[in-house]
Amino acid sequence: MFADEKFAVFDEIVSSVPDSYELTYSPLIRESFLFCLKEVNRKEVVAFKGSMTLSGVKPNSYPEKKVIKKVGYFFDEEFLKNIIKGFESKGLEVEKLELLPAKFKKVLSNKQKEEIDFFDSMLQECFGTSIRSSLEERFYLMNGMVADYYNLLKNSGVDALIFRVYYGLYYFPIILACKMLGITVIDVQHGINGFKHPCYSRFKKNEVGSPLLPDVFWTWSDMATEMLIKDSHIAAGASIVEGGNPIFSTHLHGKGKKVLYTHQPQSKGIPIPIEEIKRVAEIKKREVVIRPHPLHVNEAKEVFDLLKKEGVKAKIEDPNKITINDSLSQSSVHITYSSTCALDALNFGIPSVYCHDYIGDVEKEFATGLLFKLDEINKKNMFPSPSKRVDYSFGNAEKIGVGIKLLLNQKEEVLSGHDVNAGRWGYVLKNKKIDMTDIVEINNETVDYIRGLSFLDIKERCSEITFANLDDVEKVSACLDKTGIVIIPEFITKEVFSDIEKVINDLNERMQCFFSSGKNLEESEKMLIQKDVAKLSGYDQLSSYGKAVAQVRLGKVGQDRGMIDIFNVDLAYPSLKKLRKIYEDSNLLRVVSIGDTFASCKNLNFYLNEGVTETRGFHADSYRPQLKAFIYLTDCISLEDGPYTYVQESHKDSKYRRFNIDVSSVLPNRTEAPFVEKEKITPVMAKKGALVISDQSGFHRGFPQNKGHRRAVAVMNIR
Repeated sequence: MFADEKFAVFDEIVSSVPDSYELTYSPLIRESFLFCLKEVNRKEVVAFKGSMTLSGVKPNSYPEKKVIKKVGYFFDEEFLKNIIKGFESKGLEVEKLELLPAKFKKVLSNKQKEEIDFFDSMLQECFGTSIRSSLEERFYLMNGMVADYYNLLKNSGVDALIFRVYYGLYYFPIILACKMLGITVIDVQHGINGFKHPCYSRFKKNEVGSPLLPDVFWTWSDMATEMLIKDSHIAAGASIVEGGNPIFSTHLHGKGKKVLYTHQPQSKGIPIPIEEIKRVAEIKKREVVIRPHPLHVNEAKEVFDLLKKEGVKAKIEDPNKITINDSLSQSSVHITYSSTCALDALNFGIPSVYCHDYIGDVEKEFATGLLFKLDEINKKNMFPSPSKRVDYSFGNAEKIGVGIKLLLNQKEEVLSGHDVNAGRWGYVLKNKKIDMTDIVEINNETVDYIRGLSFLDIKERCSEITFANLDDVEKVSACLDKTGIVIIPEFITKEVFSDIEKVINDLNERMQCFFSSGKNLEESEKMLIQKDVAKLSGYDQLSSYGKAVAQVRLGKVGQDRGMIDIFNVDLAYPSLKKLRKIYEDSNLLRVVSIGDTFASCKNLNFYLNEGVTETRGFHADSYRPQLKAFIYLTDCISLEDGPYTYVQESHKDSKYRRFNIDVSSVLPNRTEAPFVEKEKITPVMAKKGALVISDQSGFHRGFPQNKGHRRAVAVMNIR
């Protein structure tokens, strides 16, 4: 079984456990699934049975963490040496400690027995296998050694321990002893740290209080952090520090021509991707360099002989003499079955050909345009693309310094440095009690509430802010000031839609062609199309580029992923000048003007949504008045269509507003607003042609669409 297959089994079982049942030892059980589960025979669907009555030790039962003045480590000195140097440069003492001889204590606590019983019984009943003896041996080892490690660590005087792999079998008693002593445990990323890795992925809320979980996860980059926290509560139980890869590489991609194949151990059942190798060799007309796993170098000759038999020229590279980054820097294309070296290749903009969905999932999530399966290979995409480079696993002294400053709680110094990039996520506050998964859950509860509203309820809420037209400027303006939103149902007539519908149809065709091309970026005389931030990033760049810009959002699931924004759409379609004129010539600007300050229309943008099922929850665009005028370009007459949804009066000071500002202060996005006055939530269900004027400093969101439903909206920014 592959690691992701083992994780799927564990994830199915652990997902059946209600949040109210604490899982104290899940990291050790995850490790057991990774190394001991060999095969399964599905018998029935997993369903939680019985109960788990014991709570284990609560996280707040352990002492507070010590101030870090001395750091210890056991193994991997070569891997950790740059982090060690970083600590020493701050005046900290660093000491190498020695592992103790293995000792077993064949006694289980009631809580340990309860968790072993549960997981193994589920394996037997649902998957026709058992790992009970392996589980028990692991617990016997931990129980037999924790007291000795407690004494060793206490006598050493260390305040923090760094590990390359926290889930090493001998490390669990060490981590448990650290919790008892207030010693900070730091896990330094050594490979892929999420996306179906049994020991890093999708931690449930009832797992993150485990005393076997590190206190800090040191990641290589913001991409690595996203992989770690995706669909996981792990950030609620540990801090995350982006300190970079401790193995430095001075090479950027130059003129490498090598065809590199990273071989994975056949002894672990991983096949050789022979068809992929042959196809790439045929395109590149070059010999293939075989790079075996450092612990399985003896398999290289067998691969060499197989390729020779298939008519492919090859040679062997010694992985113990050249680092993977140095090897990739000399390459033009990379081939693997499922090695995470494919992610290292992203650093250089080098395409990788892969076989297993373990790598495919990364491409689905991040749309790098550099990861290909066999049927996607062609002469055009088998060349390096420096413009697509992704900083996934690079490291340098500056990044190490940032990570250490964050660990030592020197946040002010880090945040004030103009030339230091700490990554998109920066840091997670050490003692924070909430994370984005909590926000998503609260928003989902609010979505359920909205779905429970009757059509008459929604109609009544809309009627309070609806006007036939903008003729009574004073009255409409007063309503906008009070509620933050007004609706004009028939602002533009059907006759005006002829040109608009032609534009929408043309945009849809353009976007389909773009998606079919597999590109991340495409630019013509009048329009730039990009996935996420392939060229431009931030509202200022997008809105002032000089031509229309279509951006496909590729953020995290639950953050409007898949939505298309077209900035300055009228620059690409002159026929839309009529629409702009309607905005400018109506009473709209009089309604939104304040005193002697007369408002003006700025950017005309389009939003295109199709089946965007997980939209960002309630939020504000900013906490200062910011007006937008939306026109529905398609009917939005049911919740399934994804109507614009606003909380009336939320643009004004209130207990909800103050509380959301405080809560969001520890989140990556500082304008989340999960707590809203439900009675004032207003989904704007209206036919095409309706105008919505909204103060974006109030709480709003796009309601999640059903698959197959489309929504197009024109948006005028008003200043």
